[in-house]
Amino acid sequence: MLLEKVNEKLQNSEKTRKRMAATRKVLRWDAGDTSTTFLVENGQVAIAGNDLKPDIVITASTDDVLGIMQKKLDPMEAYSSGKLKIKASLLDKLLMAELLK
Repeated sequence: MLLEKVNEKLQNSEKTRKRMAATRKVLRWDAGDTSTTFLVENGQVAIAGNDLKPDIVITASTDDVLGIMQKKLDPMEAYSSGKLKIKASLLDKLLMAELLK
């Protein structure tokens, strides 16, 4: 469901699509007992193998990430309360903000 939401955002937002067009990032999402790796490349997001070294690591529950994407949970509130943790460079954190807002 998360993958579909992010790809939907890329398809529906020309600004986000343009920004992501020249981007290649490996994102790992740790949701407690599971971990999924995504490849963001050429304006698309796809599931990738866990053998890739992540540029961005997001630690958050599935409910919290979906809440952010559905605008039911404020990302800054989630980050401040520790529900959302992002390990990445500042530039990559800004990139994630664009995808999640």
